[in-house]
Amino acid sequence: MTAPVQHVGQAEQPLAGVRYEASSHSYYAPGGKWLPGCTRILSDMGYSKGARFFTAASRQRGQALHLARLMVDQHAPEATCLEEVLEVFSLDHPDPEETKRLHGGVAGYLLWKRESGFQPLRHEFPVWSRTLRVAGMPDIYGTYPDGRRVLEGQTGAILITDNGPN
Repeated sequence: MTAPVQHVGQAEQPLAGVRYEASSHSYYAPGGKWLPGCTRILSDMGYSKGARFFTAASRQRGQALHLARLMVDQHAPEATCLEEVLEVFSLDHPDPEETKRLHGGVAGYLLWKRESGFQPLRHEFPVWSRTLRVAGMPDIYGTYPDGRRVLEGQTGAILITDNGPN
């Protein structure tokens, strides 16, 4: 699957010639030149263990939580608690322990949104910097009461603000 890469500041404008290949998690600039991704750079610098860090189960759990956050924001955007989400759709998993984890993750996400005032606009879309010639896939892009932000979904850490990288 190839997706057009978009710049955070122009989220609705595909950048001509830049592409993302999901199967290899690779980004390419116009003319086909490979662009390093943020995960690759952090791994090469020793700040991340990359894919070697995750087990198959933890990767699946993370993917399920990412999808659950997206579903909440698309199908229950006004929900303020887990019970309101569960009135719209089920988050049950065949394993009761995984259901508890998923419910806890979604409840935490809703609490964080409510207390921070964050309003998500987009989830997991490819972006790149023409200046730095790097690319990445932020978890969540949205607004706080004082401006736009790109966030890491697991922790809510602010990666980019209206004024640039944090």
